[in-house]
Amino acid sequence: MISNVKYFEVKFWFLFNINSNYLTEIIMRLLSIVLSFFFFTGIIFSQDRKDVDVRLSPLTLENTSNQRDYGFILGLGQTFQGGEQYVQCPECQFKGGAGFSFSIGMLYEYEFLKGIRIGGLAVYNDFSFSSKFQETEIKIDEDTGTELPVVFSHDGKFTLNAITAAPYIKMYPWNFMFVRIGMPISYILNNNIKHEKMLDNQSISVAGMEYTIEAVNATVEDGEITGINKLQFFMSTALGFDLRLSRNIYLSPIFEYYLPFTEISSNGDASKVNNWKISFELRIALKERGR
Repeated sequence: MISNVKYFEVKFWFLFNINSNYLTEIIMRLLSIVLSFFFFTGIIFSQDRKDVDVRLSPLTLENTSNQRDYGFILGLGQTFQGGEQYVQCPECQFKGGAGFSFSIGMLYEYEFLKGIRIGGLAVYNDFSFSSKFQETEIKIDEDTGTELPVVFSHDGKFTLNAITAAPYIKMYPWNFMFVRIGMPISYILNNNIKHEKMLDNQSISVAGMEYTIEAVNATVEDGEITGINKLQFFMSTALGFDLRLSRNIYLSPIFEYYLPFTEISSNGDASKVNNWKISFELRIALKERGR
């Protein structure tokens, strides 16, 4: 059972770190398929809002030209690390990290002009990621004096949980499709680095001789990230489609990308968290555009 667990851990790490170019190609192909599906589904199922009789809505308080929506949002995606993040171990530098990401929250938006809205999101974001690297240490065999190149793996698990406020502007180039540009500001509620050092192989072969390596896996560090920047600033861009579920309820699939401006901590070299996700937004129109 342990060997199976270790196999899946190695396979997961290989997917996100070693074969990153291949993974990126797969992700982009999947996104193109998903976005094409959303696009054509939006065309088929979207309805012109001109057919809405606002007088029938119990939620409509008055006939107004400004639509107001509130709703809920759930997003699933990936965080990937840019730059290098340092830890307490002087020679240890983590880079190329990646991890599963999710967000959940609420939104409110107001139709400023026809086809243009302003609004805001309040969401809980998980920006956690893992990163690995290997190093070789030279050990001396006590019996023969032979230099043994011993390979260790370093595993860094970075936990970053944040609450995010994101004002945005939303534009409808078509009635069913929108583009959203925001400026998310995140406050890190919880941060941690767990750095583990593990022996890769219990035995190595040098000059035809087999040597057994005695080493103990160790937790090098387990605590808050040194020099953490608790305020994180981003720019977000999103593409979404409105699917009408009922008279005043919309389901919107969205692809969103967070571009970071702020480094994770002062103890690093341009170490930032990039994030993309596919979200599903459920909105209720309190006041729909008057006709």
